[in-house]
Amino acid sequence: MILLGVAAGISLSAAVRAQPARSRTAPQLPPIKPALMDRLAPLEREIAAMMLKRTYTPAAEVPTLEMQIDLRVLQRWLLTRAAEAAAESPQQIHLCIRADQVRDATAHLEAALAQMQGNSPARPQLEAMEKLHNLTFSLEEQKGAGDLDALCRVTAAQLLGVLGSNPEDVRSLPAMRPVPRRDSPARRERTAEAQEPATVAALAEHVRRLNVSVLLRQQLAALADAAASPADAKDAATLRRTLQECVEVARALQANTAVTPEDRVRMEQELTEALVLFLDPRMRAAGQARLKTLHEYRRFAAEIGAMKLPDAMARELGPVFAWAQQNMEPAGRRVLEAIQQYAQFHLRWEGRPRQASTIQNLRQPILELEKQFVEQSNAFVPALKQVASPTSTVGPAELRNRVEELRRLIDLLERLDRMPQTLDVLSAFKPRAWALMERRVTSAAVLAASPSSSPARADAEKFLLELERLAQAAQELGQVAVKDLPAALAAPYTGDQLSAVESKWRAMVAEAADAGARGNAIDPAVVARLAGVRQLLMALRRAVELETSLHGAQSLTRWVDWSVTAEDLRALLAPHRRAMVAAFTGFVADSPVAMVRWTRVDRWYRPLWEVVTEALSYRDQCAALPGGLKGALAALATPLEDHAFTEQRYLSFAVPLWKQAAAGEPGVGIEALAAINRHLARSLRLEDWKEEDTAAVREAGTAPVALPPTAGRNGPAAPTTRSIFD
Repeated sequence: MILLGVAAGISLSAAVRAQPARSRTAPQLPPIKPALMDRLAPLEREIAAMMLKRTYTPAAEVPTLEMQIDLRVLQRWLLTRAAEAAAESPQQIHLCIRADQVRDATAHLEAALAQMQGNSPARPQLEAMEKLHNLTFSLEEQKGAGDLDALCRVTAAQLLGVLGSNPEDVRSLPAMRPVPRRDSPARRERTAEAQEPATVAALAEHVRRLNVSVLLRQQLAALADAAASPADAKDAATLRRTLQECVEVARALQANTAVTPEDRVRMEQELTEALVLFLDPRMRAAGQARLKTLHEYRRFAAEIGAMKLPDAMARELGPVFAWAQQNMEPAGRRVLEAIQQYAQFHLRWEGRPRQASTIQNLRQPILELEKQFVEQSNAFVPALKQVASPTSTVGPAELRNRVEELRRLIDLLERLDRMPQTLDVLSAFKPRAWALMERRVTSAAVLAASPSSSPARADAEKFLLELERLAQAAQELGQVAVKDLPAALAAPYTGDQLSAVESKWRAMVAEAADAGARGNAIDPAVVARLAGVRQLLMALRRAVELETSLHGAQSLTRWVDWSVTAEDLRALLAPHRRAMVAAFTGFVADSPVAMVRWTRVDRWYRPLWEVVTEALSYRDQCAALPGGLKGALAALATPLEDHAFTEQRYLSFAVPLWKQAAAGEPGVGIEALAAINRHLARSLRLEDWKEEDTAAVREAGTAPVALPPTAGRNGPAAPTTRSIFD
């Protein structure tokens, strides 16, 4: 794909330095156009030299010479179009990929033909050469994105013909990409897993069971019949989707969700009329317009259904839902949020263990908290029902206060339910004053169970919270397995301090638990540092796994969407590694600055990590792809437009630009890397990525890193081949 030869005479670094200073708030990659234009000059000289050979080339060799010229003309056209395309657009990326594919295919083809010297092309081969020649005179007719895929597929087919195969064999060439994993961004939306739509048969069964008006059920049944046997295949998806939406509305009306009896009758009539119109092809647009007016109700009913309220409670709150729908912003929305939170707390209450605590002194505080929760819960629904009354004095603010009290109570109950496990975890660290801990916990539980708010109750609640957090942090740290990591791979990331780190965090847990047992507060900063070192150890494991995966990752470059080498990846991740070493050192030395910096660096690198980790998971699939000439032709025939792995294609396009920037000035390289992460974060919808974290990456060290040359995609390229950056 986008291949970089740093030893070439023409470099982009001067062009990078010549660019005006860019704002650090909007990092950008260096422009690719200068490098593309630089590539064109030697290519045009090469074409001219080959054209001049026509005058003295033997007649039998002229078709082969013309084919070599044609392939370079095609490559030049692709480079020119790439230079004209919008910067970093999919079109520009695809054109650059195709230019490199044509270059690679040309090199492999010429090497194969050189071994066949002395054999004159047969007639089918000459016909394929002629078709390829004619194709180069119609390049400007290629307009759309799909035309580029078609052009390259035809080129691959004719090159098969040149080699003596049937051009139709292009259909048997494998797609040069792996099958995406189910959890790949290519297969899923990051916001939510897509639900499988209900089948038409299942929806028809729902229609038969609906308790709605006879006329409405008849129209729904007619729609189900139409969806089961669509007259036009193009209508199948529309009919099924409309049927599902109408069934959802009808089921909500059947349950009287957020509607009064009068509203239900009216809305059933509206839905019936809309369906009658929709089922007549002449009136479909009018029917669709009427159905749209019911979409808001359908969404509202789905939101209520997601609360998973008991049926009796949902019916009891029907007037409240109707009021909320009519007064949605902001009061209605706040009331719905209060109901949703109450429903969650109710589920947590139902899921609590019913057996008495194994710590006998906690049983009475737990009983007191249970009594308060039941009282508050029983008072919540009547307060909710008052909201819909015209004379109500209960508003969203009071409901919010009631919800927060329920939250406090259920949190405390669950915390005390887990207290035996909390103490078991901490006792393993052998705090010196451990004998005092149960008395301290009991005293705090009694204060926390008081029905009256006070500073003492707040302090007790805080102690119980921090004690549990300390135990959770200790338990989670113990579950991060790093002792099995190969020392040679882990040492460059830890500064060879793994044993010191483990001794340090274990001592911190023991000291914090000892302080709590003696009646002192547990410092939240200690818990935060423990959580931070856990993230650090998990990142270490991830980094070592990546290093292990990089061995044998050369097969990935056969993949049409990927050209980043293992050496490139190590150079890209160098600031992350430096920050990690500094964080391990800082943790052992009680210096939190390095840990804070590493947390920001790690978050900043997350987009790149996700894309690289996914790519490395396809090593085995890519190893099965063909290399050499067959792989080069198969890559040309593999479509790019509207296919998966857009992030991998972008990264392969961007890495050479970053390498050129980093070869000049380290600061420019960091800015280019920031642009890459920024683009990937948007593509992957990683909302926690922060551009201002770039400052932490600069602080982690901007010393120049070794920038390796790039090898060919399908094996060593011929000595005369160069990348678009040469």
